[in-house]
Amino acid sequence: PTTVTNNQIVETASPSSSGVGCDLCFLSSPLPWDMAAMLAESRNCNLASIETAQEQAKIVSVIEEQILATKYWTGGAKSATGEEWIWMDGTAFSGDLWSVNQPSNSSEGGAVGEAQYIAIGKDSNGNAILYDEANSAALPSAWECCGGCPSS
Repeated sequence: PTTVTNNQIVETASPSSSGVGCDLCFLSSPLPWDMAAMLAESRNCNLASIETAQEQAKIVSVIEEQILATKYWTGGAKSATGEEWIWMDGTAFSGDLWSVNQPSNSSEGGAVGEAQYIAIGKDSNGNAILYDEANSAALPSAWECCGGCPSS
């Protein structure tokens, strides 16, 4: 693990220790989801897909150790039809990883119908959970980079 500096991409876990198939990296700059996704793709990465409770817990534990923020963008979004949730890499989404009362179909600010993307964070009991959130929320992001984390 490395120390987080603002506006830098930081490698925090190798594939063997992260529980994901690629390096787990974080961008500390808060961005809307669509901009975070485009930036990750421009660096040959994806916003992180979280397929198991183990991956979810690992990402939150890394966040706790390295980065001081409450939520991070992941690679989850509503499908084009708006009827189901999917991961950017095409992996199916398991609905059992949501927080209680999620998806709520409203952003943290309360605007109903805007929440189209998935963020990861912790609930009031300290449990790793997924939230639905609006693109307009500016959050740091969790990335999976199979070629290693970009330097900047």
